[in-house]
Amino acid sequence: MQDFLKINDNDNVVVALNTIPAGEKITVSAGGGSKTVTAREEIPAGHKMAICDIPEGGEVIKYGYRIGNAKENIAEGSWIHTHNVKTALGDLLEYTYNPTPVEEKKTEDVTFMGFNRPDGKVGVRNEIWVIPTVGCVNNVATAIAKETGGKLYRITPATAYTSADLDWNDKASRSSVEMTDEKSRPALGGETIDLKDYDVVFLGYPIWWDLCPRPVNTFLEKYDFAGKTVIPFATSGGSSITGSVKQLKRLYPKIEWEEGRLFNGGTANVAGWSKQIIEKL
Repeated sequence: MQDFLKINDNDNVVVALNTIPAGEKITVSAGGGSKTVTAREEIPAGHKMAICDIPEGGEVIKYGYRIGNAKENIAEGSWIHTHNVKTALGDLLEYTYNPTPVEEKKTEDVTFMGFNRPDGKVGVRNEIWVIPTVGCVNNVATAIAKETGGKLYRITPATAYTSADLDWNDKASRSSVEMTDEKSRPALGGETIDLKDYDVVFLGYPIWWDLCPRPVNTFLEKYDFAGKTVIPFATSGGSSITGSVKQLKRLYPKIEWEEGRLFNGGTANVAGWSKQIIEKL
């Protein structure tokens, strides 16, 4: 991904998506071709850089339109900000607001399924279903999403687990080392999500060493789950979900945990269970 954005072909500036260090060279489109521009100084993220010389009084073009005029000669590769650009607006404009009174009619009283936020505003109740790295939980999560109309998100470790990594008989395997260290927090990959609009999360994982896999801990500590309701569900060949839920409640007491459930017999009971959970909340 490039560190800058040229919004319109006619623009004589680009916007730094990340800080561009002094001396860094970038290649931009220009005149049907391309050109290399060297940053004369550090360009902060979100700020503009000139991609050609702009003379004093010359137009600064962004979005294909003038957004101001140069206060001084601006050299190619320079940082463009209030110190060298002035507004293109002219004299002060004045207007008078004369509203026309309109009779307000009371509308029908309606309600919706929502919740009160701490700041006094309200939000729509949403659900997000979380799928971890392994496929054995996917069918259950998909069934939950289908029943409730929720969204699916996969917890993805930055480095995928191999069969050798998951060999629980090998005490030196990656998973064995991680699970014997409660402080282990494997790095995550995948897309970043915004949880502020969600208040109910179904958290799915396989049982490893009677606990949830460490990437789940990384996920829970990466985002703010305070005040959210989290319902754990798991799959396992022979272990219970009890130990994992007990540890999750101990490590993350600010989360409102619901009773978890283990699914080992397919997805026959998933729809009814998830529906009951949502109706109860």
